[in-house]
Amino acid sequence: MADTPIRATQTIAVYTPTVSITPKMVDVYTVENHMISCELNDIPKQISGVSWTPINQPGPTNSYTTADGSHSGVSQTSTLSISAARLSSLKGSGRSHTFTCRINVGKSNTAITATQTISIYTPTATITPASTNVYTVDNHVISCLLADVPKQVQDVLWTPATAKANSYRLNDGNHVGTSLSQTSTLTISSSQLETLQKGSKTATFTCKIHVGKSKTVISDTQTIVIYKPAAKITPAVTNVYAMDNHVINCVLTDLPNHYSGVRWSPAMQLSNSYNLVDGNRIGTTQTSSLTISSYQLQVIMLKSDSHTETFTCEIFVGDSKTPVRATQQITIYNPTVKIDPPTANVYTFDTHVITCNLKDIPGQIGVNWSPINGPVNSYAVNNGNLVDLSE
Repeated sequence: MADTPIRATQTIAVYTPTVSITPKMVDVYTVENHMISCELNDIPKQISGVSWTPINQPGPTNSYTTADGSHSGVSQTSTLSISAARLSSLKGSGRSHTFTCRINVGKSNTAITATQTISIYTPTATITPASTNVYTVDNHVISCLLADVPKQVQDVLWTPATAKANSYRLNDGNHVGTSLSQTSTLTISSSQLETLQKGSKTATFTCKIHVGKSKTVISDTQTIVIYKPAAKITPAVTNVYAMDNHVINCVLTDLPNHYSGVRWSPAMQLSNSYNLVDGNRIGTTQTSSLTISSYQLQVIMLKSDSHTETFTCEIFVGDSKTPVRATQQITIYNPTVKIDPPTANVYTFDTHVITCNLKDIPGQIGVNWSPINGPVNSYAVNNGNLVDLSE
């Protein structure tokens, strides 16, 4: 009699669970929450209680949120959400932190893990100063320091400026790895400053970048107050007399503050010769003055055959120290009056003529004779004609 086989079978389904997190290293920002996704693959069923570490440190409440995820097919995605507040707290103890996703499988509870290392950044944008005075005589450059940025930031936004020839020039700048910083610049041309001033004396410019998955705005601003300084001396050409002091007034307009050290040339502060005064600023206007003594006018006459001199009032504005100036040309006269002879004998039966010679006068003038009171037709005055004796 043959042996009858008695048997039993077991069918096994073989799994090789894996756990993965992509990417393994990532830059994150304290301006937003960060989520890590852990892919569980080749698992036969729902895994409950996926382990995430370290998530038990002291710190802000509600810092971590975990979810096992739902099983589908042979895979499941567990997540860990780290709050922005927790990221800020973690950054205080170090820039980089590693988080581990772990499951235990089999009778031996074999650990299957994956990690992600995050590097935490808190980007800032800073423009210094926040407000400033600028001048239409030269270009103005605004520098925006981007700090704690992990890599080159492309296309830094400047509003309301757009790249435009002869108006605005935008430059992202280069990322410096050692300091994790980048300086972007906006150059506003002098012609554009003039255009802006016609509409408003002030303008605000914003430097802006977007960071993180939520494109959070990081920005700073600078408000500029635009000035167009001018200098004016009236008249630009004049005649002066050597027997009097001469004062030249230089009106400086559209100044943001009092200007000290107005330059007058070829004059310098010198007793009995020149007296230079900066003047006081009223509103945006300041009047500087140069007083030239009669003694100095005579000195100038001796040095110059033409008896002329040009004086310049000058200030320097802007980063480039651009000169703003006005001039006055003076022609110096030293008039003399002579009657020759100074005494004379005259007869009552003759008309007597007195001749008065006027020299070094700038133009035809009226001459006063005194005393000439008496009967009608007693005196006849003839001012004569101006004769150029310079030859």
